[in-house]
Amino acid sequence: MRMSYERDRTVITTPQAHDINDIKSYRNSASSTSESDLYNPIPHADWPEFNFEDLVTEQSDIVVHVKVIDTQSKPHVDGQPQAQLATLEILDTIKGNSHDKIVLDQALDYVEKGKTYIMLLRQQGDYFYESDKNSVIKEVDGLCTSNIPDFKGSFTELKDFESAFDSEQSSLN
Repeated sequence: MRMSYERDRTVITTPQAHDINDIKSYRNSASSTSESDLYNPIPHADWPEFNFEDLVTEQSDIVVHVKVIDTQSKPHVDGQPQAQLATLEILDTIKGNSHDKIVLDQALDYVEKGKTYIMLLRQQGDYFYESDKNSVIKEVDGLCTSNIPDFKGSFTELKDFESAFDSEQSSLN
């Protein structure tokens, strides 16, 4: 068991509920004789959260509208959580430059094959990664809901999202 060192310690200064629950589970399993009570933590991540300006200007290389065309398990590496590689078809590029298809590497909260999303992503090598916990916006029944601080709202069409995004980005300059 290890706690995340990725968390922003200026914002999160105390153990979170999942930290406490993991410790309780571990302690209970040490005294348990039942195999069903053995310690088996679910992976957790302390995702950073950025405001709109930082997310767009410093943390993200691209902002894209995508469709997930394929998913597969990433080859497992000892000591690392299970991960998924998702091949994404770029439907529209809102910011940055990208190819027609890119590969997203995810350890948690996997995207779903056949679904569409708006994503704010950063590139490292051949793979793309989520920029923060709010950077994958799933389209549900034609509605995209952003939880990005300073850019919260629901958008019924991609052009509405793009217009609001462009307007907010322009106000930063």
